[in-house]
Amino acid sequence: MGTLRYIALRVVERLGVLVAVAIINFFIFAILPAIAHINIASLYLPKSAQGLNSHDYQLALQNLDRTFGLNQPLYVRFVKYMVAMFTFHFGLDYTGSPVISEIEADFWNTFAVVIPALILSTILAINWGIYAASKRGNKVDHTSSLVFQFTYNIPSFWVAVVVLVVFAGILRWFPISMTTALLKPNGNPYTGFSYYERFAWAATMPIVTLTLLSFGARALLMRNNSVEVLDSDFVKQAKIRGVRDKLIYSRHVMRNAILPVVTRVGIDVAFLLSGVVFIEYAFNFNGLGSLLVKAAVNYDIPLLEGDFFIISFMAIMVFLAMDLIYPLIDPRVRY
Repeated sequence: MGTLRYIALRVVERLGVLVAVAIINFFIFAILPAIAHINIASLYLPKSAQGLNSHDYQLALQNLDRTFGLNQPLYVRFVKYMVAMFTFHFGLDYTGSPVISEIEADFWNTFAVVIPALILSTILAINWGIYAASKRGNKVDHTSSLVFQFTYNIPSFWVAVVVLVVFAGILRWFPISMTTALLKPNGNPYTGFSYYERFAWAATMPIVTLTLLSFGARALLMRNNSVEVLDSDFVKQAKIRGVRDKLIYSRHVMRNAILPVVTRVGIDVAFLLSGVVFIEYAFNFNGLGSLLVKAAVNYDIPLLEGDFFIISFMAIMVFLAMDLIYPLIDPRVRY
């Protein structure tokens, strides 16, 4: 299979997944309420308007019908919705602000947390997994395996609360929220290098927490794969030839044991993007996760639709990147 054909097939596959996500998104917010005999416009009504009298309430619903096109035929709304999703024009939220502007404001904050956490957790998983395999059968191996399983199964929100209370509340090593970190005592925001320094300070706890919560599954996978590779004939032959352990682990063990771990990275990105909702909310860190919570609390349907789509888009793009990188790592996979 040629390189261009392979890339085209993978792009089409992932695009199909993204289309399916968009359709499900539309089904949840546009079709399910109709099935349940719920006035869709009422879902767009902010909480502050819930106490209106009957006449004003109906006027508000009619205004929402016109503003968001909710009185149009379903197929028209669907076509407009799909065009909006794939052109990243998500319309206005219930306050009248462009949804894309709110997402853009928080996108890079989430990016600055998820990507470092993904890189750090992968490095930690690979190295610790190989080290545990090199000590297989002894206390180091058993303890490491327990740590891997513990970090994988522990609730993310509970860990975030504990980390926040200990390191921000008791020890005061880190800020209690992103807003606290980025504002001076007089209320003015930091600028220039000081802003990025304070941002990194505020992002440290979310990054470390996500790293610790996401590395366990890959580390255990790396450990188990490394044990299998260590038992293989070519590793035994390398040892007989007198090849140094350092070269055996770097050239033979790591290169062969890492392949399933790379595949697992895509799955863990989905975990990170779901976990970041709880992490950002717990640490009062402005990002797509906390924006999603805010949209849900305020019944902001356009913002929910846009945020869901962007988070799904990020996860699918990572899966696509893994599809394209995998053949470079494993020579047995051909384009």
